[in-house]
Amino acid sequence: MAYIHQFADATTCFEIIKRKHSGILTTSLTTDAVSLYDLDFTQSVALVFGNERDGVSEEISKLADGNFAIRRLE
Repeated sequence: MAYIHQFADATTCFEIIKRKHSGILTTSLTTDAVSLYDLDFTQSVALVFGNERDGVSEEISKLADGNFAIRRLE
């Protein structure tokens, strides 16, 4: 079952998510991004997707524990 929650600010949202998951990763094409195919899904992890044009905001990226890319990285 999926739940939808709306938050007024990102910090509160991430604090609540971090209580339930071992990490929060955002989509990004940065040099430190890990391929989606290399993520360890044996742990509870929250994935944050940005919009196609702008991606995730800088604020969200800074609050996250890391970045991933939805393709195989070479």
